[in-house]
Amino acid sequence: MSDTVDEPASRAEGRSSLWRNREFLRLWFARAVSSAGSQVSAVALPLTAVLVLGATPGQMGLLNVAGRVPYLLFDLFVGVWVDRRRRGPVLVGADLGRALLLATIPAAALAGYLTLAQLYVIAFLLGTMGVFFSLASISILPALVTREQLVEANSKLSLTDSVIAIAGPSGAGALVQAASAPRAILADAVTYVLSALSLRGIGVAEMVRRGTRGSVRAEIGEGIRELVRTPVLRALAVSVSVGTFGVAMQQTVLVLFVVRELRFSPVLVGLMAACGGVGSLLGALLAGRSVRMMGIGRAIVLGNSLWAAGALLVPFAGLAGAALPFVFVGAGQAVAYLGATIWG
Repeated sequence: MSDTVDEPASRAEGRSSLWRNREFLRLWFARAVSSAGSQVSAVALPLTAVLVLGATPGQMGLLNVAGRVPYLLFDLFVGVWVDRRRRGPVLVGADLGRALLLATIPAAALAGYLTLAQLYVIAFLLGTMGVFFSLASISILPALVTREQLVEANSKLSLTDSVIAIAGPSGAGALVQAASAPRAILADAVTYVLSALSLRGIGVAEMVRRGTRGSVRAEIGEGIRELVRTPVLRALAVSVSVGTFGVAMQQTVLVLFVVRELRFSPVLVGLMAACGGVGSLLGALLAGRSVRMMGIGRAIVLGNSLWAAGALLVPFAGLAGAALPFVFVGAGQAVAYLGATIWG
């Protein structure tokens, strides 16, 4: 196997601050604006299914599965495929594809033809585009910053995501209540266009793998064998699988629970998600300290325990009657996301 590297001088030398790095700033802006839009869709898409189309629990389950299946089907293949391509065009294409898909929802609602089947297809395709974008955005970062700046760059991106996760859902809930859920989704489509325009201006040459030995299938098989024979990776894989299964079950019925049982308005649904953002921000700030105090392994256990405790708080909102159900839901989301972020 041989690698072709053509790295511009603008990236490599003398960048004392990432805020002076134009390529990183373009990626940071793209991530920030698309993340803000995604907070809108995270609130508006399930509310469209529940409030506009009257989805049942089974139909919400199908919608949730449609968005998650692409990660199961394509993650391994896309990881190898992206490694052999320039990431910039992949990122731009994924953003424009998601913008087009999301724009069809308010258009269909306006014409009176919006159906759950359309939402299933869009959720699946959005998930597929998300696989390409997430893997390409991770792998393009080393082409934009120096090796010494990687940790700082990842920290800035993560902190920005956490801040947006606090402010975004609150604004999303208000937007849904003011403009309806399908129309609110149009705001997310616009953010993806802005993200694509920003990413299109990134002018770096990237490392592209060429002349690889064996096929894509062989490389995937090699990765799976390494996962199976490495005890720590194997344990983490089992933990991720079990945790993802539980989260998927809860997320499937969560919006139905808070809208139909607890009578939350779209604004309260947005605030509920914002509580999760607060937990994520605290987790990002406390993760390093947790590792220093108790070690990586115990910090992972702590994160998983908090994650589970937060998830268990949410159902108690249904038992509280009129006695502040939002407190249970909000606290549960905050504690769960605090633990999930430390774990991550």
